[in-house]
Amino acid sequence: MGEIKIRLSNLNKYYNDFHVLDNLSLTVEKGKIFAYLGPNGAGKTSTIKLLIGLSKPSSGEVKILDKNPYGKKEAIIVKEKIGMMLDSATMYLDLTGLENLIYWGELYGLSNKKSEKIANELMDTLKLSDWKNSKVSHYSHGMKKRLAFARAIIHNPEIIILDEPTNGVDFESRELIRELIKKLAKEGRTVFFSSHDLEEVQKICTSLAIINKGKLLFNGSLQDLQDKCLEKEISVVLKDEIALKKFLKTIEEKTIIKIDGNMVSFIPTKDIDLNQEDIVSHWIKESSIESLYKNIISSNEKNE
Repeated sequence: MGEIKIRLSNLNKYYNDFHVLDNLSLTVEKGKIFAYLGPNGAGKTSTIKLLIGLSKPSSGEVKILDKNPYGKKEAIIVKEKIGMMLDSATMYLDLTGLENLIYWGELYGLSNKKSEKIANELMDTLKLSDWKNSKVSHYSHGMKKRLAFARAIIHNPEIIILDEPTNGVDFESRELIRELIKKLAKEGRTVFFSSHDLEEVQKICTSLAIINKGKLLFNGSLQDLQDKCLEKEISVVLKDEIALKKFLKTIEEKTIIKIDGNMVSFIPTKDIDLNQEDIVSHWIKESSIESLYKNIISSNEKNE
C-alpha cells in the first residue's frame, strides 16, 4: 500500500435525526485519482464538506495528510495543501479571469509576481489565454469551470478535491480538465472527486468508492469492481420484440437492472440457459462502469 493521504475512520454524520454518513471508512493513497460515486442524497457532498473543514463529523475521525483538519493549528496547514473546486463554486464576475487567479494565488501566500506567472501558465494550458483580460461575467459555463479548476490548483496543492468538475461542460472543457487531472496525478498529486459522469470516471479514475444512503458499498479499483459484479450480472441481446417478451418470462422481474431496446441486463437467481439460439442474438460478457454501478446500487436497494 502506498502513502495514505486521506483517511476516514468509522465516520458518522447526523443532521438532527437524519443519518447522512453511516460508519464510513476508506483511504486514498498518494497519486491516485479517486472517484467518489453515489446517487443524489448518498452523502457525497457531506463527505467533501468534512474533508475541507466546512463541517465536523458527529463521530469518527478524518485525517488529511495525517493531520486533523479541525484542529486550530493543523487546520491551517491542511487547508494550505488542499485545492478545492465545489460544484457551486463562484468566481468574482467583475474581475477578469487573470485577476481572479492572481487574487487566489496571493491568498495562498504566493507573491504577486509568482501568482501572475502561474496564472498565465494555467490559463494557457486550459486554453483561456484569449479571455484572460475579459471579465468572468462574459465567460461561458465551460470556461468558468476551467477557471475554477485553475483556481483550485494555482498553489500546487498536494490534495485536490473536486465536486462534479465536468458537470454540464462542453467536450473541450471536459477533455482539458481530464488531461490536467491525469498529469497532476502522475506528478504525485492526490485527486478526490465526486461525479455523476460515469463515462468520464471510467476514463480517468484509478480507484473508486460507491456509497448509498451514507453507507459504503464498494471501495477498490475499477478492475475490482468488474471482478465483483461481472460474476453476478449478465446482459443479453434478443433477436426481436417477441423474443424479448419470451425471455423476460424466464427471469425474475426484481433481478432486472436495465432494459435497453432488445438488450436486457440482469442478475440471475437461477440457472439460465445460455443456448437459447431461437430467441438470443448474443450474450454480452463485458459491462460498462455505468452498468456495474447500477448493479451495486440496485443490489443494495433490494437487500434493504
